[in-house]
Parts: sequence; C-alpha cells; structure tokens
Amino acid sequence: MNLIKKLKNLITHRCVKKRIKEAVGLSGADGRKRLVLLVGGKPRVFTKKQLQALIQKRYFVKGTTIQDLEKIALFTTHNRCDNVS
Repeated sequence: MNLIKKLKNLITHRCVKKRIKEAVGLSGADGRKRLVLLVGGKPRVFTKKQLQALIQKRYFVKGTTIQDLEKIALFTTHNRCDNVS
C-alpha cells in the first residue's frame, strides 16, 4: 500500500514539473501570466483570461475568484517588464 502511494506521488510530481516548464515557456513566449492548478487530480496550465471565462461559466464553485485560484495555485508565472529605461 505504501509503495503505491509513493509511486502515485512520484508520477504526480513529474507531471507538475512538466506543467511548470510548459507554463514558463509559454509565458516567456507571449508574456501572459500562467497558473498551474490541480484540476480533477491532474496539473493543468491556465492563463488568467481562461480562468475568468471558466469562472463565468460556473466551472468552479460559486463565489470562486481569480485571487482564490492564485492562492491555491501550485505555480504562478509573473509578467516581466523588459522595457525598463
């Protein structure tokens, strides 16, 4: 039983690391803020715009806000301003 839990944790950890790399790459390419969330037990990458649309469609529990999702996110990319003069 303990071995099964360790194996599941290892697989989940690898999937999370893969999604974090994906989020960083996509964020660097287009400059949008990305969040890695566990949805249905699987890590997924979302933009803030996608999350706003899902909240409007009641995908999450009623009363959920972007700030709530940012708090529970596994990883959040940050927008960087490279045009500093």
